[in-house]
Amino acid sequence: MSLPFFCEVPKLVHTDIVLQKRSEILLFTTLAYRTIRGQRQVSSFDNDDMNVDFDQEVLNKLHRVQASLNSLTNRNVAIEFLREQLVYMIEKICYITIMFRRLQLRTEEYVCLKIIAILSPLPDVKNIEHIRERYVFGLRSFVENSARQITRNTINDIFTIEE
Repeated sequence: MSLPFFCEVPKLVHTDIVLQKRSEILLFTTLAYRTIRGQRQVSSFDNDDMNVDFDQEVLNKLHRVQASLNSLTNRNVAIEFLREQLVYMIEKICYITIMFRRLQLRTEEYVCLKIIAILSPLPDVKNIEHIRERYVFGLRSFVENSARQITRNTINDIFTIEE
């Protein structure tokens, strides 16, 4: 199955996008996959999972990284060092994960968000904004017309993930 409008992106631009956005694509895909897969395995989240304290989530992730690094390097990596070096990245990962969980992200929404993120402005890539806007419109229409109950802020919440 091919994505509508994406075939309008020139092949050379595809290469530029993959080269410049590969880490974003990998991170976004991993977080979305874990969220969507988790939703299928558990029909409803515990209130604790839905209202996770952001600071606690970040701290938990930092401790996980610390444990992994300690195991890999056979050294004791200080949590303060990890805070200095990784806190920005961990906060971003936690923010996206929490938003995906709260929104109960669905596959269709993820695909649109991924394309929107991929087609966000790149320094060397021109003339793809109109394609990106089609996906923005498609995502907005999908969310507005979906069968699930949405709040007034759901659409805005979905779009803030991409930023």
